[in-house]
Amino acid sequence: MKKKLMMIINPAAGRGAYKINLPDALQLLDQGGYRSTLFFTAGPGDATELAAAHGAEYDTVVCIGGDGTLSEVLAGLMRLETRPAIGYIPMGTTNDVATTLDLPKNDTVGAVRRILQGTPHPFDVGGFGDSQYFAYIAAFGMFTEVSYATPQNQKKALGHLAYVLQGMAQLPKIEAVNARVEYDGGAVEGRFLYGSMSKPRRRAERAGARARAADDRRLRRDPDERADAELRLPGSADPAHDEGDLPL
Repeated sequence: MKKKLMMIINPAAGRGAYKINLPDALQLLDQGGYRSTLFFTAGPGDATELAAAHGAEYDTVVCIGGDGTLSEVLAGLMRLETRPAIGYIPMGTTNDVATTLDLPKNDTVGAVRRILQGTPHPFDVGGFGDSQYFAYIAAFGMFTEVSYATPQNQKKALGHLAYVLQGMAQLPKIEAVNARVEYDGGAVEGRFLYGSMSKPRRRAERAGARARAADDRRLRRDPDERADAELRLPGSADPAHDEGDLPL
C-alpha cells in the first residue's frame, strides 16, 4: 500500500518554475511508493492553514516554494501533536535554507530524488513570540520588510535585483528599535538598527546530525515596556517555546 504524501505548492514562487518536470517528479514519487495529493496556495498564510488542517492525514508533507513557503508550512505543522516528515523542493530567488542544507534549487526532479533517497534528520524550528515559528531566521529592523514589500511581478521580472531595488527604496525609512537582548546570564539593552536570530550553517546538520543553537539567546519585551520586539531561538528553557524537531 502506498504512503500518502501531501504536496503544498506556491504557484508564484520561482516564476512558476514548479511546472517544469512536475509530471516527472510525481511519477518518481509514485514509483517510490507515494500517492501524492496536490494543494495550491493563493496568498500569504495559506500554506500554514493547509498544513495545519490536513498535515496529520499524511505520512509526508512536501512543499514547493521559497523560504517563506517553507516557514509557513513548518508553522502549520507545529500546531499538530503528531507531525509528519517534511520534504522541501526549493523554488525562488534566494533559498537560504536550501543553501544551508545543500538541497537542489529550482530542480523539481532533483529535489524529489533527494526526498526519496535521502536520510531523514531532525530540523530545529525556532519559536517567535507565543505562537509563530521560523525556519532559519527571525529579524527586526532595517531591510527586514524587503522580501515582503517587493512586488511579485518585480521578482518574476528581475529576480534577486528586485530585492536590491526595494532595499534602496527603504533607506529613508530606517529607524532604530528599542530592544533588550538576554544571553547566558547577561543582557544588552539599547537602540538597534537591526537584530536577528538564526540557525547557523553547520556541516553536522548537512550530514544528518542534530543542529541546535549553542546558547539560549532570547530577545524579549522588557518588563517596563522599553523593548519593542520579542524573538526566540531553539533551545529556550521556556516550555511555551518548544522548538519541535521535525524530520526533514
